[in-house]
Formats: sequence, C-alpha cells, structure tokens
Amino acid sequence: MATSTPTIRVDAVDSIDHITDFRSSADHVLTLRKWQEMDIPISIPEPPRKPTASSFSQATIGPPRSVFEAQVDNTELTQQNTGIDQQRWKYKGPWLAGKTDGDFEEYIRKEIKRRKFKFRQFLRERLLEKKAIAQKHEAMENGELFEPSAVQMSDQEFNLYVKSLREGHIELNTLVHQFLDLPPSPSDQGSGPSSLASVYSEQGPPKTHPSAGLSYNRTNSYIQNHPLLGPQEYKTPVLGRVLKPQNASSSESKAKVGVGGIVAEDPESALFKGRPKDAKYVPGLASFDPNIPGGAKVWVQPQQASIDSEGKIKLRYERAEKSTVIIYEEKVQDEPLPEVTKGYDRQAPDLAPSTRPRAGSRTGYGLDRPSERALPLRSDNAPDVTPDQLLNMMGSSLDR
Repeated sequence: MATSTPTIRVDAVDSIDHITDFRSSADHVLTLRKWQEMDIPISIPEPPRKPTASSFSQATIGPPRSVFEAQVDNTELTQQNTGIDQQRWKYKGPWLAGKTDGDFEEYIRKEIKRRKFKFRQFLRERLLEKKAIAQKHEAMENGELFEPSAVQMSDQEFNLYVKSLREGHIELNTLVHQFLDLPPSPSDQGSGPSSLASVYSEQGPPKTHPSAGLSYNRTNSYIQNHPLLGPQEYKTPVLGRVLKPQNASSSESKAKVGVGGIVAEDPESALFKGRPKDAKYVPGLASFDPNIPGGAKVWVQPQQASIDSEGKIKLRYERAEKSTVIIYEEKVQDEPLPEVTKGYDRQAPDLAPSTRPRAGSRTGYGLDRPSERALPLRSDNAPDVTPDQLLNMMGSSLDR
C-alpha cells in the first residue's frame, strides 16, 4: 500500500496471539512535522485558577517561563543546585493526590511496608548529619579541629529522635518526601505563577519532559527574515480551520480553531462581536456559514504553548495582522491578464533603413570616396537653394 507517511506504531511485540500488533503513526508524524515548521516555544503550564482568587490576581499571572531554563529543567537536585529557585520535573515516587483510596492502600501494602528498615537507616543518616553539623559549629567556636569520625549516636538518642518526629509532622513530612521522592502535594499556599511546585502539585508531574520534543526554542523573541522583503515584524502566520463557531454552544463563548492539529480557543471571540464592516471580522467564526467554500478559516500567529500533566497541548495564539496576511495569502487577480500573441502569429514591424553611417566607416575623416560619403540630413520643409545663390549669399555676408 502506497503512503506518504511510511511510519508505524508498534502496540505489542509477540502478544498472546503470537503476532506483532502495529498501526499507522501518521497522526503523530504529521503533527510533529507541523510543529517543527511553526517553531513555537514551550513554556511551563499555568497553575489552575482557584475559584476564590480575585480577577486581578488571575490577570497578573506573569510572563511565560521556558521549560529549558536552568532553574526548572532538572531531573535531580545536587548540592550545587539546591537553591530556592531550583526545581525539577521528574520524580521516582507516585503522585499521591491523584491516587484513589484503593490504589493508595495497595501502594502502602506493596511499596511502603517492605521499605521500613531502609527508612530507619535513612533517619539514622539524617540524625548523624544534624549532629555532625552541630559539633562542627561548636568546634569552630572553640577553635578546635573537627573530626567527623568522632560523631556517635546511641539507640536511645535515635528513639528519642523518632519520637520527636512523630510529634512534629512538618519535619517528618519533609523526610518522607525525600525518602520516597514524591512530587509536591496540593496546598493552599501558592508558590508563584511560574513555579513547577504550584503546577505539578495540583495536576501531577508530567510523564515525559515538559517540552515533549515538540520544540527546543526558549523564546519567541527573534526576527524572521523574508527571502524577498527582508526582516519582518511578525512571524509567518498559520491558516487555522474553524471547528466550532462562537454561537454554536450557549455554555461557551469562545470559538474553537484547529491550528497544527491542535484545538485552540479563539482569544477575541469572547470579547469581540464581529460584524461584516469591522476590521477583525472573520466570516464563519461568529456563526456557521455553509456558503464558504472549504469551510471557514482564519489566519493566526501562534505565541506560546504548554503541555499539562495529562499530555494535552494548550496553544495560545493571536489574530494575524492584515499586513502580514497579504504577504502569504494567495489572492486571485481581479484584472484579466493581457492577451499575448502566439508564436506563429507574431510579425516583426517594417523598419525604414537608416541613413546614418555605420560604425567603423571612414566618413568624416576624408578617407572615403565621394560616392561613399553620407548625405547630410535634410528637412522636408527646407527651401531649395542653388549653388549660385549660396555663393552670392556668402559674398554679401563678407562685404558687410
């Protein structure tokens, strides 16, 4: 079977039926090809809006933050990058807030109980670190040399330490998160608009890298150069298809537009009531118009995109400017083309022979014969003068 996308997606290798189940992956391949052409930067997804938040706080979310910044593009935190702004997106443990009661009990029964001894060893190491830090500071104050091998801990001290952890849940919660490597839990205190902790605590960490391999740009602040017109103020617009007009559903006030294989919401349909005389009016966007050939379409300029924890792509775009659309839009010429005569009907016009001397002739240098000398140019309205009359005229002028 001939196809333009010869790629497959393997679902199972040597299954129960002893077959390799596969299907076409044209949807993934074409979507990736479109996004590589649009070259849209991927940013951290916005934190979910709480119903108690004010409209002013929701409006001042802040600029988008790239997923490739050094503060957030981390799989683990070491001693060199354990600052306050350092965050990561990959965890070994599960997201407990997304588990049901049955899944949570099964996780405790299978994963937690068998790691009880390792957790006690983890607590011993943390207590030794705390005692070592305290003894080091005391030795520095007394001007003595600190020896790490001198740090000792008895079983009684360890039991008292465990008892103090049970009474104070804050330190115990931190140690449990460190030991199991759990993602942040939901909390009422927001960490900031562009914080991974505030996003992944409500939605869970992503399954893959936050960019998902769609784009590797860190910003959209670059100038695009047109091959004929030079640098452009705006990026190349993309032609999107209107999937659902604005008034197709009473519950939603925004139109749905398909851009690069992704469904996006039109940002201006909720605030702008389009009319045919307005500059931003797009036929078929406010209401369904069956008379548009091929369906309603709109030129857009993608600005930013993000991928949530469930793998859904959220695209934000703006309406393309008319000055940019004219460059890339293919318009039909209103004026008819001039008629061109075919090759076998063409005739060359008759040209009169020139009386001027040819290039390279000897005329004017006295080297040619009198018969080869070029005749002077003569006007048709000039009077006929004989040689005798010409001599008389020259003689009269000399007498004067």
